[in-house]
Amino acid sequence: MRVARRARVATRSARSSRRDRRRRVARLRYRGADDLAWDDDDDAARVASLERRSKTPLRVDARAGEAGAREEVRRDDGREGGAARATRGDGRATLRSSAREFVASEAMAALGVPTTRALCVAATNDGVTRATASASGYRLEAGGVLTRVSTRGGLVRFGSFEWPASRGDDEGVRALADYVVECSGAFGEDARRAVGAVDYGGFLRAVARKTGALAAKWQCVGFVHGVLNTDNMSVLGMTLDYGPYGFMEAFDYDYVSNASDDTGMYSYAKQPSAVRWNVERLCDAFARVAPRGARAEALRAYDEAFEETTYAAYTAKFGVRVHDATSYGDVVARFHRALQRGRFDFTRSHRLLGAFATCVSARGEAMTAPALCVEMFAQISGEQGRDWASVAAADPALVAMIEDFGASYADAILNDDALGRDATARRSTQDSSNPAVVPRNHILARVIADGCDADDWRSARAFIDALATPFEDPTDAAFARPATDAELARHGRLSCSS
Repeated sequence: MRVARRARVATRSARSSRRDRRRRVARLRYRGADDLAWDDDDDAARVASLERRSKTPLRVDARAGEAGAREEVRRDDGREGGAARATRGDGRATLRSSAREFVASEAMAALGVPTTRALCVAATNDGVTRATASASGYRLEAGGVLTRVSTRGGLVRFGSFEWPASRGDDEGVRALADYVVECSGAFGEDARRAVGAVDYGGFLRAVARKTGALAAKWQCVGFVHGVLNTDNMSVLGMTLDYGPYGFMEAFDYDYVSNASDDTGMYSYAKQPSAVRWNVERLCDAFARVAPRGARAEALRAYDEAFEETTYAAYTAKFGVRVHDATSYGDVVARFHRALQRGRFDFTRSHRLLGAFATCVSARGEAMTAPALCVEMFAQISGEQGRDWASVAAADPALVAMIEDFGASYADAILNDDALGRDATARRSTQDSSNPAVVPRNHILARVIADGCDADDWRSARAFIDALATPFEDPTDAAFARPATDAELARHGRLSCSS
């Protein structure tokens, strides 16, 4: 018996020695920036140590998807990572905030923006205390747990690499990169220099490209994440960890969705730079692993992907070719300056571009375009609850700015027509690129309150159904209505637990 036992031990030892590093960490699982768990027998002590520190079991698992695909599933009740320490709170999620993430992730998927998905939301029996502006100062909220689903490797964050790098564990950085490349299937040959070997410089470039494209797509739908630390950035370029996010309504370059962001660090205008800063921190984590020059190449890849994705998106949204700084400035930048000055609704203003372009093309001349453009903005202003006549009388410069954009945009449309562009095809592309419905905060507040406070989720389900087809006008027009100034003042900025 003793000899047989020794033989088995020797066999296991030989098998272990034959494993390469990728095999040994094939089931590396992430649970937050402070808690990397290794699901290998050789690292059982590390897992036990992490569980003792976090005082909770590691909560990441993987399951087989269709056609052999692998997906990761994670339960999120707000306690993972350093949430409690970062916010000086209890680190727990409310049902209200969990429902907001469910809605946002499904809406982003329908908009074509890479994102993790929400499998379900469940209420807990535990109450969660939250501060309010009421006289009592606090309210008791229902707790919530959201089950998040991702492509395998998508729940590995930039911060996941900072953890081992900060401890000088270069082997851990390599192992985690190997795992992501092997299990996700999202990098193709970009991150491989040979069969079975990972090119860590190529890995950084690929992550940077995915991240640059993601940031551009956020900007083009008016999405502001709200909390862009390295823990909230997926290495697969997916939107992750929806907290105090917001879809910008009244256009404002300085729009901030997070009520705690007093300095505007993550404003709409600064968001691309904040994301790029995170790419720099990821490069720092690979400083001793990737080849020299990898950092500069990765940042160049980010910039190029951001620019290319931005130009492609606005070409579709405006129905005319936007391919360089000049064409962007002549059309997109002029449009956004008018939106900024008049605080016009971002989503609704872009949605009406298709009708404007169709009308200009049908008329075949640009002389009436400035007046037509003023009519378009007058309609948007009215939908926002404002009196356009008073707005125009109080700010003649705004009217001039709108007319200037209308003339410039009409010239671009007619030049495009002269090259043989089909107006019907243009309108179809524009309408399928400019959504009619997005998760507006004032609508979310109403439908989620119905569910959380009255246990009536019918309006929330109807809103989610509308968001599933965002490029179609909703049956209930209220789901596409811009916020009034009063609603913006009340719901424009949110806390992490809203």
